[in-house]
Amino acid sequence: MHREVSVEIEPVKDSRRFDRKKQIYDFVGRHCDSSGRARLFSGRTSDISLRGLGILIDSKDVPGEGDTVDVRIRVFDDEPPLKVVGFVCWRRNEESGERKKARLGIELTGMTDPVYSYRRWLEILTWN
Repeated sequence: MHREVSVEIEPVKDSRRFDRKKQIYDFVGRHCDSSGRARLFSGRTSDISLRGLGILIDSKDVPGEGDTVDVRIRVFDDEPPLKVVGFVCWRRNEESGERKKARLGIELTGMTDPVYSYRRWLEILTWN
């Protein structure tokens, strides 16, 4: 005898709201520590999307989840860097001695030079 079983399946929620594109660029960033002092960090991007970027950091100072950051991304040596502002959505630590390595997800909230930076950001997203 076959019985029908009714099961409700909840849809899986993907935290990636926008397609990501693998793009690796050097960057320098800044955030404020708990005392309000500016701290620098640097590394490379791992991917970018319309509203964010993934970064790899190898610095003494690493921003925490929820921290506001500004990041200057060097795409071309002969052009000014892209200046983006955002906050840390997530952070995954990889300790290695005195220096900290971390992967961070940054959600963009603005651009320091919106006309230039946004236009270039969109161009980069359309590159093959």
